[in-house]
Amino acid sequence: TVLLFKVPADTNLGQMKKVIEEQVAKTEHAMPKLPVEMLVNTIAGGNIELKVMAWVESIYAEPNFKSELMTGLVQQMNEMGVKIG
Repeated sequence: TVLLFKVPADTNLGQMKKVIEEQVAKTEHAMPKLPVEMLVNTIAGGNIELKVMAWVESIYAEPNFKSELMTGLVQQMNEMGVKIG
């Protein structure tokens, strides 16, 4: 599955990748032995658009996986003071 979201250009991308990997590992439907990829998709207007790619167990589990992952990422980024665009 693929998720796109924007973060400020001054965001620590190493730390962001670690947070994303941790949050994916916490979800119920992620495939644990396959890697999570975080790619820089675009840079514009003081923001970096990130593309997160992760494997899920089933296409039918994808909506729940995305919701669970996005909820965890929003909470974690709010705690870190990172604004999502």
